Amino acid sequence: MTTSDSAAKAARVRLSGGFWRRFFAVVLDWMVVGFLATGAVIVAYPATDGAIRMSQPPLRFTTCRPSTLPIGFDPAMPIPGVDPATRSRIMGDPADFHPNRITECVVSLFGFEVDRQTTVAQVRQQGNVTHSTSYNVPVDASGAVTAPLYLDNAIGPIMLILLVLQEGLFGTSLGKAITGLRVRSRRIDGQSAPFGAVLGRNLLIYGLFAAVSLFTLATVVGWIPAGLPATGVGVGLMVLMVGWLLALLVGLIRGRPDPFWDVWSGTRVVRR
Repeated sequence: MTTSDSAAKAARVRLSGGFWRRFFAVVLDWMVVGFLATGAVIVAYPATDGAIRMSQPPLRFTTCRPSTLPIGFDPAMPIPGVDPATRSRIMGDPADFHPNRITECVVSLFGFEVDRQTTVAQVRQQGNVTHSTSYNVPVDASGAVTAPLYLDNAIGPIMLILLVLQEGLFGTSLGKAITGLRVRSRRIDGQSAPFGAVLGRNLLIYGLFAAVSLFTLATVVGWIPAGLPATGVGVGLMVLMVGWLLALLVGLIRGRPDPFWDVWSGTRVVRR
């Protein structure tokens, strides 16, 4: 058998569960998480006076209007997740900041407010060149600067937890159930995958994304102080995540019949 014959034979090996079924299952699972997070924010935003919110919900509607300087605004305020040296290099000397354009924007979803931010900008015209320096600050209904928790930054961990619970308890996720797929054990043919195998499988797929989400959340709310070490860790995590996404894509295309995360975790995705 020639090399080309071997390649052709390998190409004919189907991905267990089917490529498109798997693809649409992932899309549906992400949609479920997005709708759950959005629903939680719609309830939590008024209940917490805007302490829990979402900056980029699906199907959002944004309205903006001229406003006044937010209560408590300080041009020397730190930018979450950005070390002071970088902040100074980007924003310049706070003493030179004189805002002349202030805009408040409200983000709503199905008529429910889920975020409110004010953009404080200094716009200068020098000949044909326009220079603009601006701060985007979250504010409450009274126009005061606040430090809310954005649920956008928790999507990764929510996705990981929900998939582990669904596949561990029911052998499938909602997206997989709709597309007719189940997660089974590859070591005991036909049996449900044990909880540990399901956890390992989803950690391999979504673990890095969840870690990046948690790190972003920790820096934004101030659990991790901004600085060069934190910036370096954040950049390193992003590089790892991009590289891992490429590895997952290659594994999905080349790993026939089972991609490496199923082989390593001892699982197999099958049609019902």
